[in-house]
Amino acid sequence: MNINPSLQSLSRIDFALTPQRINTLNGEMGLDNSAPPPLDSDPFKIGNTGEIDEEAFQHALVRYLLEEQDQSLASAYEKQFKKAQKQGLSAEDAVKSALSSLVENGLVTKDVAERVNGISFRAAQLDERLDALYDGRGGPGDDTIATASVSQATRKAIDILSREKSGELNIGSRALNAPSNTLPSTHNIGTHASGGSGEFLWKPSSESDGKLVVLFPSQYTGNILSAGIYEAMPPSKENLVEEGRFSGDSHNGGRAHFRFSRSGKSYPDNVYVVAQLTDGRTISFPIADGAARVSR
Repeated sequence: MNINPSLQSLSRIDFALTPQRINTLNGEMGLDNSAPPPLDSDPFKIGNTGEIDEEAFQHALVRYLLEEQDQSLASAYEKQFKKAQKQGLSAEDAVKSALSSLVENGLVTKDVAERVNGISFRAAQLDERLDALYDGRGGPGDDTIATASVSQATRKAIDILSREKSGELNIGSRALNAPSNTLPSTHNIGTHASGGSGEFLWKPSSESDGKLVVLFPSQYTGNILSAGIYEAMPPSKENLVEEGRFSGDSHNGGRAHFRFSRSGKSYPDNVYVVAQLTDGRTISFPIADGAARVSR
């Protein structure tokens, strides 16, 4: 397959941050003309509420950058990204794998892929550590977490991309084989939905039917519209594993119960439980091992 001529000699990605687009959104994003936003109030297609981590945000930014050049290129990238995640790769590694696939298939040059990787890596940074990306999960003894509200992340990326576009900020390329997440993170931007110790519960096998039941923190009781399991963030129809069935909120401390069709061990590892709230926000809980009982 031939490389897209418009991409073959590309030295700088064109983000199409025209003055018209910038001024149109100033009011919507609450920014003045010195901090220009792009396209629309959700330019990266990650929604307007909830939280996002650095690794998931980089994926959204890569998709955005490629889409600005060619919609079919972004679609090809998205397909390869999902394929890589199904093979068990982290979001950051899946990004690099998908970009490498575009190069191998002749869709972009290596230089362009590394340029996109570099810009998205920098624009996805949500804390002061600029040499690594972190997810929203961490783990036992692992504090490598960096998250922010979607609106905060969008504002940060808008600022980085517009400064890069104007030449104020010089962002280098990043190799597609660069190591992932090798340094500890010291800050957690924003807040994780935890609801207090023991409030959230992923119960792989309920006493009633032996299938998965998820209980949400009591602070959200009466305010949850829906809940489901997703294989990646941000949640979408494409990465929905299963929608939960509400089964009441009068037991176990008045917590909302959502039941699922299989036992917890039947679901993939490294998924997210995401609930849509009545006020438009979403809350999410990472699940590293579906077979394990998770309480937080």
